[in-house]
Order: sequence, then structure tokens, then C-alpha cells
Amino acid sequence: MKSQANKGKKIAKGLTLVEMLVAISIFSIVIGAVSGLFISSLRSQRNTLLSQQLLDQTSFTLEYMSRALRMATKQTPSLSSCLSQNGLNYEIVGSALRFINHLEEDDCQEFFLEAGQLKQRKNNRTETLELTSAKLEITSLRFYLQGESQGDNL
Repeated sequence: MKSQANKGKKIAKGLTLVEMLVAISIFSIVIGAVSGLFISSLRSQRNTLLSQQLLDQTSFTLEYMSRALRMATKQTPSLSSCLSQNGLNYEIVGSALRFINHLEEDDCQEFFLEAGQLKQRKNNRTETLELTSAKLEITSLRFYLQGESQGDNL
């Protein structure tokens, strides 16, 4: 039998409003921290992917240009008048690098910057080959030459 003192008391089976507010607050803080870490990791991954794309495009472009430039031949009277004088391997014309590519039927080729993209033109044609994507904007391009003429011994 129950005692007389326990008959009048009700046993509480729930949470008080204060306990509920504390639990919701702790849950919100934990979810906010986890969400912040997730968003931060997504931003970091996006930056890493952008850096990787930049390195890939730069690597491809430099390799492509170096292969073409290794096949440059000196201009002679028998070759087309691509360069300003005979005996030159390369020539900077404005901001473009012009040369004669021996492997491609002695084509006159040039690398130049147009609308933020590095491009290549062959045989003074109007159509060009884009070497970088439109997503990558090049703001400055300069060429420094060594070994461009017969007399420099390079």
C-alpha cells in the first residue's frame, strides 16, 4: 500500500522549458559548428581544384610552347619572310613571339595574347588556336629571348 504522503504527489515525467531551451541551444551550437566546418572544407576544396586547373593549363601551355619553340629554325633567304631579317631564330613583334617551325613545313607561327587568352597563329592566317581556356584570364605576357640570332653563341 501506498502511504498517505505519496498519494497527493504527482511524479513529473517530462522536461521543463528551461531544460528544453538548453538542449536546443546546445544542439544549435553543435550543428552550427559542423556546418561551418563543412562549408569551410567545401571552399578549401574549390580553391584546391581551381589551383589544380591553373597548374594544369599552365603546364600544358608551357609544354606546348616549348615543344614548338625547340623546332624553330633560322630564317634563310630560301624560307618565307616570317621574321624581319635572315639568321634569326625568333622575334618579338609587339607582345607576340614569332618563329619558323621546322617540323610543320616551315610554317611561320606566333604566340600572342588576345582578350586575356594565350593564342597561336600559323602562317599569318586569321584563325587562331586558343592555348588557354576562357576561364583563365592572362593579364600580362612578356617574352625574354636568348639564342635568337646566330651571333649570340647561345
